[in-house]
Amino acid sequence: MSYVQGSLEPPLMGKTLGQCMDDMAEKKPDHDAFVFVEEGVRWTFSQFREQVDRLAAGFLAIGLKKGDRIGIWDSNTSEWVLTQFAAARIGAILVTINLAYRPNELYYTLQKAGVKAIVSAQNFKTQNYYEMLSTVCPELATSAPGRLRSEKLPMLESIIMLGKGDFPGAHMFDDVIDMGNIEHKLMVEGYAKTVQFDDPVAIMFTSVRYHWKSKGATMTHHRIVNNGYHIGCRVGYDKAEHIMCLPIPLYHIFACIGGPLVGITHGVTNVYPTSGYEPVATLKAIQDERCTFVYGTPTMFIDLMSQPTFKDTDMSSVHSGIIGGAPVSPEIIRQMTKGMGMKYVAVGFGMTEAGPMIAIVDEEDPQDKQFNTIGRLCQHMELSIHLLIIPL
Repeated sequence: MSYVQGSLEPPLMGKTLGQCMDDMAEKKPDHDAFVFVEEGVRWTFSQFREQVDRLAAGFLAIGLKKGDRIGIWDSNTSEWVLTQFAAARIGAILVTINLAYRPNELYYTLQKAGVKAIVSAQNFKTQNYYEMLSTVCPELATSAPGRLRSEKLPMLESIIMLGKGDFPGAHMFDDVIDMGNIEHKLMVEGYAKTVQFDDPVAIMFTSVRYHWKSKGATMTHHRIVNNGYHIGCRVGYDKAEHIMCLPIPLYHIFACIGGPLVGITHGVTNVYPTSGYEPVATLKAIQDERCTFVYGTPTMFIDLMSQPTFKDTDMSSVHSGIIGGAPVSPEIIRQMTKGMGMKYVAVGFGMTEAGPMIAIVDEEDPQDKQFNTIGRLCQHMELSIHLLIIPL
């Protein structure tokens, strides 16, 4: 068995997501935290904390509490990250749901994770989410909001729909965020003090390999806070101010941790061009927001560079890219460094169960290592390859 251990520096942090959010709201109150270009939403770190606490109070008002599982079935929107941090604030557990799920996959996820409330978009492409929720919960349309009693999903009590419209049996997100009163806001402060860094904060389902029933991996605050922080340290977010462009989907752990968690631990701005990947809008966001780091899969980067508008896009702000989610060839990295002017491309290797990053290329690594490897083991990680005796 081959074995290698990552560096033990910098040390692990014993903080919750809420504590990291508080720290950054005090350290950089007026610095942009999240920009959702399509929505026209721009929050500083202090504004973001205020919105998170409003939603957390609303969650308490509809009966949610520490330990409850809150599903999020949405694309890259401001409501997604609010739900992520509001759930963490009160000690609830976020359950991320793949946008492409069909009713059988949705039912499996809700049942397996024991979801008590789900925050849902109205649709994705041609899929009507409310109709699918009604398929797995036929009692929805005749229930009062927050009082769903489903025979197949007895744990599920609340459906929270995003946007505007009439959805029998469901709360509307905008109503929930306004439901919290003074008492609920004080309760948020009380709940936040009880959350420990080794408490569970999320259940994320793995990519499907051999059948559609994926595995649910439980994440603690400790795991994802430190993974996000150490990813940032490896790519240099601790050395200079940066602005990240994130066209990758938030329901996937690559974006869920690599965006909000890196941002909240390093004070880095997250820019989300659109709710779903749109190459032209992504290029415009990179130019207009002066993004320095661009996240993506190999397919996304190839697509961006093939757009007719690419040659006219000002990419002078771009310093680096983070690429993963699929095998990365040296040729793609060469295209990114030449075509997008990147000085460094961080190739990463991760898996959902690891939370997620296991290894990533460092800017100081020799070019042949940057182009042909997945880099070095992340801090505080241990790796073994069984049945191989070649030293790592």
